[in-house]
Amino acid sequence: MFAPAVLVMAAPPPTRRGSALLPLLGPDGCADLQEVLLRRAAAWASATAPGSAFVALLAGSADAAASLGPEVICFAQAEGTAPERLTAAVRHVFASGRQPVIVVRPDFPRLGDYHAHAALGDLRDGCDVVLGVAIGGGLYLLGMREPQPRLFALAGHDDDGETTRRNAREVTEGLELEVGMLHYERALVGPTDVIAMLVDPLAPADVTAALAHVAAEG
Repeated sequence: MFAPAVLVMAAPPPTRRGSALLPLLGPDGCADLQEVLLRRAAAWASATAPGSAFVALLAGSADAAASLGPEVICFAQAEGTAPERLTAAVRHVFASGRQPVIVVRPDFPRLGDYHAHAALGDLRDGCDVVLGVAIGGGLYLLGMREPQPRLFALAGHDDDGETTRRNAREVTEGLELEVGMLHYERALVGPTDVIAMLVDPLAPADVTAALAHVAAEG
């Protein structure tokens, strides 16, 4: 059976996780940007897996759930560390009978058709997992035919992309998994990422609009 699902793991509020964007955007600006990024990721999930787009929200995110629309299946993240929350969310989606499952982080505004086609194609062709490594470390995309808890610890931030790629290679070789690799992508998590986004002629309009006051001040 090939009935893919996409899971978007919503990030904690910037004020809770000490975002590097806080000094640049302020609490309200960070919240606005986070809303835009989550909405974009949910739309990508719906387009990639119609009827099987899941968003794992933090507790108290009822407003966010309402803004994502009825085509998205929202549920609450479990308590615990980031890997523990991810493990629980992935198992929740697999329990719905859908597989494979593709997990993405919302702070990657350049998710597009390439990522969907490449990830689904690799999984359909027999890869056990598909990895998208972030330039700044961690994974922006993790596709899998079954839960892979040993990879979940790599999904958050790491020292750099090459470290993540090396650690992922060690894990997947140890588990004897067939791996598909996507190209690197940049997260929108720090001031240098904002600068890169503002000078990118292909940057999404809604994201640059959320950063408009930064551009005006710059």
